[in-house]
Amino acid sequence: MIKNIIETNESKTPNSNEMTVLHKYFPQCFTNEGYFDIDRFQDLIKENVTVTEEGYNLNFLGKNYGKLLASIDTTTVIQPDTEHNSRPENFNSQNIYVSGDNLDALKHLLKSYAGKIKCIYIDPPYNTGSDGFVYNDNFSFTVEELSAKLSISEERAAKILDLTKRGSASHSAWLMFMLPRLQLAKDCLSNDGVIFISIDNNEIANLKLLCDSVFGEENFIEIFSWVKTSTPPSLSTKSRKVTEYVLCYERFRNDYKYLGELLDGGDQPLLNSGNKERTLCFSKEKVFFSSQKMRGQILPYTSERTSLLNEIYINDDGYADRDIILKGEFKWTENKLTEEIDKGTTFIIKSELLSIRFIRQGEGWKRPTNHIKEDTLFPLINKVNNGVETNEGASTDLESLMGTKIFSFPKPPSLIKCLMNFIIQDNDIVLDFFSGSGTTAEAVMQHNAKEGHNRNVKYILVQLPENLDENLKSADNPAK
Repeated sequence: MIKNIIETNESKTPNSNEMTVLHKYFPQCFTNEGYFDIDRFQDLIKENVTVTEEGYNLNFLGKNYGKLLASIDTTTVIQPDTEHNSRPENFNSQNIYVSGDNLDALKHLLKSYAGKIKCIYIDPPYNTGSDGFVYNDNFSFTVEELSAKLSISEERAAKILDLTKRGSASHSAWLMFMLPRLQLAKDCLSNDGVIFISIDNNEIANLKLLCDSVFGEENFIEIFSWVKTSTPPSLSTKSRKVTEYVLCYERFRNDYKYLGELLDGGDQPLLNSGNKERTLCFSKEKVFFSSQKMRGQILPYTSERTSLLNEIYINDDGYADRDIILKGEFKWTENKLTEEIDKGTTFIIKSELLSIRFIRQGEGWKRPTNHIKEDTLFPLINKVNNGVETNEGASTDLESLMGTKIFSFPKPPSLIKCLMNFIIQDNDIVLDFFSGSGTTAEAVMQHNAKEGHNRNVKYILVQLPENLDENLKSADNPAK
């Protein structure tokens, strides 16, 4: 099997994947010798597509090499951790954690998850010069082989291989590292899938151009600005940086409305005087109690227009511990209630009067908005407006959990939950192939727990092997 893959890889070129798609959908545009006839192709599509020779493109040393790495198949194998998987707490897990190189892992995942991932969040190395990023790979092309594969001079092939052999943190090396991973990530996304990429100002301009070329400029959605710190360095001579950025692209741009904050007035009354009095049972994960006064145990009682028929306990997150049974002059029957819930409708109770109101999917939410001045560039995500923590808060929480400092500048789960909330729905899959401390997994689990354990959002994480035992020992005793 691996021998066959190696033999197939010998014939792969940087555009092999694209040519496969063209062969599948436009076989009439290929000659008997297998050459692609661009004139025939343009003639075929000229009535529907405007072809232009103008435009701009991102070029860098190793661009075609990066595309080649995305095209060739992996010769590695996935080995299940049977001991870990057989433990009672892990036995029924539907989540996946892959320990290994993420380029290989993405190629394995594509065999089962191509077009199935709803949300990707990644926090790749930022190439700051101090974050440890150095490009290396284990491919063993010679100068002559790479020159032939990429149709470039041996001098240029030698420069590319020099980047891969000696290790480099140049812009070209970073882009060459990111290109194949983003290309494979795109193929993992579902048609309505979304990718969020954290980045700082060192590579944001290059990353934007790279993503335009991979995902398509028309599928760019936004650059969100996240307040990463409340204590910016005081020794900076030019500016004190408090923000990082999150690029957002869709697989194919669509009309789906992202969910930000609850919209004031976006909810509608479910009670209507004169209707027949009905008893309805509301799923606990679909009803949010917004009033802080309604936290804790609530016994059955009757308000002006509504009766609570069962005892419930409202948790700190505003959700009850069991389904809520209400009696009142409701607009809907039980069947209509079930139909609305299936469509994604949720409910809110704002006071002890129990005047429950409904929020239809996409109708009762603000879009993620610009919380700073209108003439600035980036919509702002911060703790005050969105409940999103800073790096300091994430570091403190992780140190408390681990007992010592292991990971530098982890992202807070609240940031990833905020982004996920824009688009995530029941049974969706979230992928993070730079998983680090596992923040994305925690964000997904918190999301599921808050929604009453019924949303069943799953995660797939990929991370290079880490010897945490050794890291913990080093953290406990820096002299070791």
